[in-house]
Amino acid sequence: MATLRIKSSITEAALKRFINNANEGDALSCTAIKGFSVIKNRAKGSASFRYRPSLRGASRNPAIIGKANVLKLSEATKIALEMMEAINEGGEAKDALKGSRVAPTARLQAISKDDLSILGNFIDQVYMPFKLRQNPDTAYDNFNTLKREFGHLFKKPMSKLTSKDIKDWQDKKEKQGLVFKTIERYYAILIALINMAVKISHDSSGEYAGLLFDSPFPVRPLRGASRAQRDAILKQEREIGTHVRRMLKDEELIKIEQAMYRFGEDCIQQRARSRQHSNRLYLPCLKDVAFPHWIIPYIYIAYYTGLRPGDVAGLEWEDIYEGKINKATNKSKHLVKPFIVMLTITDKTSIFKYSLKEVLDLWCEQQGNPKKGWLFPQTQNGSKPLSAKGYKKSWAKITEYAGLKLHMYSFRHHFISSLIRAGVNMKQVATMSGHKTTEMIEKHYAHHFPSDIEEAMSIF
Repeated sequence: MATLRIKSSITEAALKRFINNANEGDALSCTAIKGFSVIKNRAKGSASFRYRPSLRGASRNPAIIGKANVLKLSEATKIALEMMEAINEGGEAKDALKGSRVAPTARLQAISKDDLSILGNFIDQVYMPFKLRQNPDTAYDNFNTLKREFGHLFKKPMSKLTSKDIKDWQDKKEKQGLVFKTIERYYAILIALINMAVKISHDSSGEYAGLLFDSPFPVRPLRGASRAQRDAILKQEREIGTHVRRMLKDEELIKIEQAMYRFGEDCIQQRARSRQHSNRLYLPCLKDVAFPHWIIPYIYIAYYTGLRPGDVAGLEWEDIYEGKINKATNKSKHLVKPFIVMLTITDKTSIFKYSLKEVLDLWCEQQGNPKKGWLFPQTQNGSKPLSAKGYKKSWAKITEYAGLKLHMYSFRHHFISSLIRAGVNMKQVATMSGHKTTEMIEKHYAHHFPSDIEEAMSIF
């Protein structure tokens, strides 16, 4: 509780006029409490209370008290006085926001959809629109994770989140048997959101000024992995290195291609039944086309290019030019300079029936020789690309037919492993696979240098 008794010169009427008429960045200063002011934000009808210390010994950086549509003028005045007191006692203005002197309801009023300091409101109105502009698939994945894992905290102010909230959540997840790496990944999504709120709230001229002054967690609340969890992680990494990040065997590739065409035959027969029994003769017959289902050229392209499944799904005909594929990776599209994977379209075959060039030519012809648009458009809406995970149902059936437990990513791992085995320069491997540095390649594919290891060990 502030002991200073100074009444603000700013009146409720003056504050209302200022919020309605001022331009972004304008300030309404209090003449009675030096350093206390109201700053107009970018959004219509939005402003923030601010206090800038005037004492030479203190930090002169302004401290955001809160938003004017959330905090009453009397409460903001009270906090400004507490900041002044904190400085008089040798502290900093922001100490008043963190300490017990600020009443628990001072910065937050009743929950409403306009209160962006509430976790759920911030996710819906700030976090999601920003993430959707970057990558829609990732945005929805993150939202579903946040809702599933932290939905019980959505009505809570971000500033009131506690380490206990995280520890209780972690205890629950561990009892459910969730592995530590997954727990850590879910936690990282929440922390990235919190960091985003802190960052934008420190822009004193922005519409989110003062939204979240600092992280609610003084130290990392998530416990580290236990001994048993670390052992499980090490075991999993060994299994991934041995069974996943590897070259596919010739017999596995043969089984996959056979399963692809068995799946294609299913599609042909299903289409024939549809045309015969459902009076749907307008549907084209699939018997004489090269690829009765889009998953077949999709798999061929994934194998020959090593592109991530989402990048294969997002290929456009404009990406294919003069015998090359130039594809901006989905992971870097939001950057000023996206990372471009450049690959030569070869006409060479080995295990599979068709070469990459033949696949692209046949699929292009089958699609009506388009010059632009998506290689794999959605069935219901051709103006949109196939979802990054749209292959899963068809791929599950194909791997079932093949009798193999493989992920679509297996083709990417095969592509990278094959290049390393062939002695391709590490930097070139990183470039061809869409990595900015060689770090990931060196970390996960070092086991593909057995000859170097054997030669080194022969010294002994």
